[in-house]
Amino acid sequence: MNYIFILITVINAFVFILYGIDKYKATHKKYRIPESTLVLLPFFMSSLGAMLGMIVFNHKTSKTKFRILIPLSFLLNTIAVILYFVK
Repeated sequence: MNYIFILITVINAFVFILYGIDKYKATHKKYRIPESTLVLLPFFMSSLGAMLGMIVFNHKTSKTKFRILIPLSFLLNTIAVILYFVK
C-alpha cells in the first residue's frame, strides 16, 4: 500500500515539473509540451500535481479546457483512490 502512495507522489511531482517546464518554455518562446499531454496526464493519478502546477506557475489558468478538465480529473482520481482503499 505504501508503494502506491510513493508512485502517486512521484507521478504528481513529474506532472508538476512538466507544468513548470512548459511555463518556462512559453515565456522563452521555445518548443512547448503539447496541450493534449498536459490535459491527459492528470487523468492518470496526477491531477494534484497538475492543479498545483497551474496555481504555482500561473500556467494555463485562463484556458477553459484546463479549468474544467483538471478539476474533473482530480474528482475522478479522488473517487478512484477512495474506491481502491475502502473495501
